Amino acid sequence: MAKKKKAAKKKKAKPVLAGSTSKSESAPTINAPRHSAPLRPLAISHLPLSPMLFTKMSGAGNLFAVTAAEDLPTGSDHVALAREVCEVQGPFGRLDGLIVVAPEAQDDRFSMAFYNPDGTSGMMCGNGARCAVRFAVNRGYVAAGRDLEFENFGTGYRGRLDGDVVRVAFPDPHAMHLDLDLSVAGEEWRLHFVDVGTPHLI
Repeated sequence: MAKKKKAAKKKKAKPVLAGSTSKSESAPTINAPRHSAPLRPLAISHLPLSPMLFTKMSGAGNLFAVTAAEDLPTGSDHVALAREVCEVQGPFGRLDGLIVVAPEAQDDRFSMAFYNPDGTSGMMCGNGARCAVRFAVNRGYVAAGRDLEFENFGTGYRGRLDGDVVRVAFPDPHAMHLDLDLSVAGEEWRLHFVDVGTPHLI
């Protein structure tokens, strides 16, 4: 008679440090399962090898590496860092961007800087903003359960964290063009353009 194997007990994930980067899988995420990926040292040529703490977070399915500006070495090149951290074969697997969060002197305010995997910046990602709000609350930069304000490359936004629900309000569009006719792959489309910090074609 075959003996039943005892199920292995799952260990709680702990922050792991490897080479010049570390990852905390136990950090709070937004509506997402935990993910695991092997770690390897980051090869950022202009930086000395030093620990960098990142939190892997998900907002509605988009995955981000989120970190505090104060946890990065002085003079860090965020563009190079985004390209390295978000690399498909990188320490976290596929990511949709890097988010650097910093506190502001005024209460209930913080700033974020969102970088695409290719290092481009200046635009906003709504799901990334939701992660930034939760990260800022976890770091103690702002308080949960109250309205707060934050900026991304000079554009202001509003947010709020209540329990596990994160809300982000975008500013009014500063550019809008309706009923645009566009030909794509031989098909004609009637589209609308709106810019609320990031250009959208709907």
